[in-house]
Amino acid sequence: MRQTTDAFIRAWEEWKVEPVMAVRAPDCTISQFPTSLQIPDRDNDAFRKWFGGVEDLLSNCKMTIHDYFSSAEERRAWVHCSMTADRKGSERPYEMEYMFVLSFDHSGENIERIVEMMDSHRVREAWGQAAEVEFNRG
Repeated sequence: MRQTTDAFIRAWEEWKVEPVMAVRAPDCTISQFPTSLQIPDRDNDAFRKWFGGVEDLLSNCKMTIHDYFSSAEERRAWVHCSMTADRKGSERPYEMEYMFVLSFDHSGENIERIVEMMDSHRVREAWGQAAEVEFNRG
């Protein structure tokens, strides 16, 4: 599970569809919180479509893990991390804090469910009025 978690974090640093999808089980779903952002749950097809629409908005991504905990019995890991990146069309860097809860298949090599908690203030700050459009479409 730790190796898969590390691959998940490296994929976010690449900020490209294929690496991000590579660690997901065929029936993986993602739920993004807080609920005030009104982001719909997405299966792989919906997430691939959404991510493909935003992958060119960030570059030079750097993820930093602040804390990690896993439970082999529950096949879950919790990762507190942050990302910095360059934003297309902006001189201000993208900065986001995340908490991911990852649920794994029996092998620990594929993620079946992702719960992503984002800093809603920073989402609105980074994406401005486009936040609802960018995060809710697809």
